[in-house]
Amino acid sequence: MGNWAKNKGLLWKVFVPMVTSPLAGFLLGVTMMLLLWAIIAGMARSGGVLRRLARPRWVNAFFGKAQILSAAYMGFAHGHNDAQKTMGIIALTWSAPNRPDTWTTCRAGWPSCTRARAGVRASRCGSC
Repeated sequence: MGNWAKNKGLLWKVFVPMVTSPLAGFLLGVTMMLLLWAIIAGMARSGGVLRRLARPRWVNAFFGKAQILSAAYMGFAHGHNDAQKTMGIIALTWSAPNRPDTWTTCRAGWPSCTRARAGVRASRCGSC
């Protein structure tokens, strides 16, 4: 319990972020919504082309396309680190047999052809 007062314990690393993160996300979402509402309301009050672009048909069309782009980027960013995670596991597997304090007695390591094939596969495969 002594670590809790020094920002090293469960309270500051788990519970505080667990409460503040959704709250911060909600407040940021409300702020963005109000900002967009103010911009579109300002466009509707002005005349000409801006007033036409602030109509619900144009706003829905724009945000429908923006939502598709946003979802595509989220899908790309979500799987972006998958190859790095896999290579980390492979690197751990390669390095474990070379350590003298591990459970295995193999000290020779992996053959260089196996390492080369895995490296080529990871570089060609991307995030698979």
